[in-house]
Amino acid sequence: MKEIKQKMKENRNHKILKNLRKHNNFKFIYYCLTSLFLFSCSSSNDDNPTTPIVPKSVQQRLNLGETPIHIYNSGIILDSIYGRNYKGGLIFHLNTSNGSGLLAHFQDNSSAVNWGGFGDVTDANNTAIGFGQQNSNAIMNYYLQTNTAADFCDNLTISTYNDWYLPSKDEMNKMMLILKNKPGVYFGAVSGYWTSSNFNFNQAWIIRSDNTPITSNKFDSNNTYDIRIRAVRTFIE
Repeated sequence: MKEIKQKMKENRNHKILKNLRKHNNFKFIYYCLTSLFLFSCSSSNDDNPTTPIVPKSVQQRLNLGETPIHIYNSGIILDSIYGRNYKGGLIFHLNTSNGSGLLAHFQDNSSAVNWGGFGDVTDANNTAIGFGQQNSNAIMNYYLQTNTAADFCDNLTISTYNDWYLPSKDEMNKMMLILKNKPGVYFGAVSGYWTSSNFNFNQAWIIRSDNTPITSNKFDSNNTYDIRIRAVRTFIE
């Protein structure tokens, strides 16, 4: 009986040892195949290195046809969009609700041009952003002469665009605040820039080069002062 138990114990140990050998062989084969696969992948990557993707600049994206609002919605801050060249001008305002915005011409358009003759153009009293075109139309409808600042902007054709106008007080002020510190942008007026915002019978709003809004006489027969024009246009997406 004792010999039978000993024999059964030996058989059980033999089976356990056999199973362990099988298990170890499987682990060894798995290890070899895994190592071979990883080595193959590594060699393939070394032979064909991946070229790093360089993000495009905001200007490049605009040049390729992206709109300012699409770029803004992709996570780019407004300051990185402002001052970029787009559809004939420099972006200085973007309505993030509807994608419309304002563009300033690259340089001063004229000096020694009067706002208009004396007269209270009340339809041009608006000072807010978005009213420059309306004010300009009111000025041109009020005066018969065609040498006003609003008329000068209306007759501009720049980069194939012919829908320029004289900015309102707040439009001109924001333009200077946003663009005056951008590379390559220069505001050279000594006295200031005309806006399309009427003040009273004798005066209209101008924005000085230090962004101070003041009023100035609409008409000076000598044109000896240096009040300049910087035209704007609207883009709608």
